[in-house]
Amino acid sequence: MPSYPTPSVPRRLSIVSIAVAVLLGIASIAGAAGEDGPFSDVPADHNFASDIAWLAESGVTRGCNPPANDQFCPDDTVTRAQMAAFMKRLATGQIVDAATVGGFTAEDLMSQGAPGTPGEDGASAYEIAVANGFTGTEEEWLQSLVGPQGEPGPQGEPGPQGEPGPAAFSDLGTVETLRTVPAGETVEMEMGCSGDVVSGGWDITQSSTEAIEVLKSRPIHDGFGFVWQWTVKNNDSTDQEVHFFVLCARD
Repeated sequence: MPSYPTPSVPRRLSIVSIAVAVLLGIASIAGAAGEDGPFSDVPADHNFASDIAWLAESGVTRGCNPPANDQFCPDDTVTRAQMAAFMKRLATGQIVDAATVGGFTAEDLMSQGAPGTPGEDGASAYEIAVANGFTGTEEEWLQSLVGPQGEPGPQGEPGPQGEPGPAAFSDLGTVETLRTVPAGETVEMEMGCSGDVVSGGWDITQSSTEAIEVLKSRPIHDGFGFVWQWTVKNNDSTDQEVHFFVLCARD
């Protein structure tokens, strides 16, 4: 089946292809010419004597040494100008039917052929694997494609510092009080406020903080809200005044 150049092939290439096909047609017609030729440099036993004689008799070639033109110069190359002369004489003399080549017009040869029929669907990757020796279901085949877990990669660089988040409490207040802890005694202290307690603390001012030992300091829920609870022991021989305070979330 002949193949046709698609529109993407340059027009010049298509024209040259037609020219080659036409010249081949000339060669087939030339086979009927006689063996004796008109050129002195083409003996009767030359391989192409009859073809050259037919070209001369048809007026396509006139010789290579004007004005005598009694030689053909069979071993010389053909220039583009000489080819143009051959093609013009061939067409104007209507020596062969140049309108079609093999039953196809120039328009046919330069146009895109009709689409072919769709081919059958190929085998799936699983089917190819089975054909090459794999045994098992398609799901098992898919699992076989999963490789082992790779080694962990290196630790990445730390990211940029994020924007500060919103405060947990937008409105805070402080509640504080003083309490005397007798020498050598342990006392418990609880403090709350109208809102939930956020944190609590203590300090003393009249002596070293080593006099007071904090045994417990924690938030607890008293059934209404969070309060702060301390258990402190006075290890000194004198009474100590302790400053307790809590940070509260306002209602």
